[in-house]
Amino acid sequence: NIVEYIDETWNSPAPSILPSHPHDRALTRFWSAYVDDKWFPALKAAAITKSEDAKAKSMEEVEEGLLRLEEAFVAISKGKPFFGGEAIGFMDICLGSFLILLKAREKLKGEKLLDESKIPCLCKWADEFLSDDTVKNVVPE
Repeated sequence: NIVEYIDETWNSPAPSILPSHPHDRALTRFWSAYVDDKWFPALKAAAITKSEDAKAKSMEEVEEGLLRLEEAFVAISKGKPFFGGEAIGFMDICLGSFLILLKAREKLKGEKLLDESKIPCLCKWADEFLSDDTVKNVVPE
């Protein structure tokens, strides 16, 4: 992953986007791989498939994945606003990069995937992420 490579290759006075503890680092890598390899492909399949049955199955996988990510967020963030703790980290960047797609689906198709009644912590995280100065200046409306 290019973000990991940059973080590990160049020394910077800024804090690392990956956790320093090996266990936390492994969890972050696991969940980012889950997003890239399992969750996003289901979201993509739901968007491009022609079959209504396949679309429904993919949407079910997306929603189940968001429930898993809710649990992961609660465990990893330890009550802090981001997966990375007090500051945006690697997992925040990984999942946060898909928030615009979710918001667009909601606006264009009326599919509210970020449902506060089902994933309240992840919804709060999404709001915090999109409100952060480093993010809101580069994310389209």
